[in-house]
Amino acid sequence: MKRNLKQETTLFCEQLAMILQSGIALSDGIRAMGEEVEDAPYQHLLLQMADQLDEQVSFKEVLEKAGIYDEYMIHMVEVGEKSGYLDQVMTQLAIYYGRMDETREKIKDAVTYPGVLICMMLAVIGVLVIKVLPLFRQVLNGMGAELGSFALMLMQTGNLLAKVGLVILLIIALVVLISWFRIKKEKRSLMSVLSSFPLSKRMGQDLSVAQFAYAMSLLLSSGYDTDEALAMMPAMLDDAGLKKKIAALRERIATGDSFHQALVESGIFKGIYNRILVIGFKAGKAEETMARVAQQYEDEVDASINRFLDIIEPTLVAVLSVIVGIILLSVMLPLMSIMSSLG
Repeated sequence: MKRNLKQETTLFCEQLAMILQSGIALSDGIRAMGEEVEDAPYQHLLLQMADQLDEQVSFKEVLEKAGIYDEYMIHMVEVGEKSGYLDQVMTQLAIYYGRMDETREKIKDAVTYPGVLICMMLAVIGVLVIKVLPLFRQVLNGMGAELGSFALMLMQTGNLLAKVGLVILLIIALVVLISWFRIKKEKRSLMSVLSSFPLSKRMGQDLSVAQFAYAMSLLLSSGYDTDEALAMMPAMLDDAGLKKKIAALRERIATGDSFHQALVESGIFKGIYNRILVIGFKAGKAEETMARVAQQYEDEVDASINRFLDIIEPTLVAVLSVIVGIILLSVMLPLMSIMSSLG
């Protein structure tokens, strides 16, 4: 089933939210969705899900059997079924996955352009190393003239820089390809993918915290208390570091610390957000505050992506220009030196 399952999940949650809010039975709504789908395998899956719901199978189990939805969605649907707020859960899940889609597209754009530039650098430097430099070397040798020390040093530097630059770029390209295939094979989440690279580790951690905040918001709005909500978090999250902090948070609460104090000392949220959450909890608006903090973390990720693009694009262009410029100078200056001596 070759579909964009991430975007499909967003649409699936949006449609189910509307179906539940309109009072239509879940099985009838999913069956109607299936009848409108043109993709035959996906249509079969939706109709199969509707039949399972008619047999009184829980929606959570139906999603598990489908095999295309992540653990976060499955656990949140379970929360919605138990609390009776499945329509609200699906609405919030649609918002959550929609924001994840937007972030994923921005990250894709942030990676694609540098990737294209790296390929251009590989092509340009490769042509210079394989074709241009040997040709000029033959021309200079055929002229039988001696190069000055500066010209000879510059030419040797250009040759070395071209070869080293080519090797470095090939290594970068190989690492990116291996990482990409590993990610595709393991079907890792966006947060775990970002956390595995040093330059994007902070973005992955921020998205994991946003996921945690959204989940807490949904659970609290569905009637769960903070202890019950925290107990469900490890099964929903991928970030190992965040899971440890949540475990520490629960231990502090168990030893008698207030939730507010334990939350601040756990280090899950940044300082300013801790203060916002404490105020929100004291005001009785815990779920709204959690959702607002989650949005703030996603906004920070967006800003980080934009900063990355602002830095990487001119940097790569400058690097390409310097490398190509030095290589060309290493050829042209010795040639000019020989021509002047012959004159």
